[in-house]
Amino acid sequence: MKVSGAHGGALLTGDIERETEARLVEAYGAQLASDALVVPHHAAVPRPPRTSFAPLRRAAR
Repeated sequence: MKVSGAHGGALLTGDIERETEARLVEAYGAQLASDALVVPHHAAVPRPPRTSFAPLRRAAR
């Protein structure tokens, strides 16, 4: 979810996983640009990690 207002915006991702992150970046690209990004996290991360927010972070810049 992206929340935007007169003073900026925030991208709130919840606990999405790698595949969903990739779909968001592919579908929305630069529209994800935000002042704040709440990155996905998982309390118990198995190997390999279920998330790699690097592409999402770059899109949110």
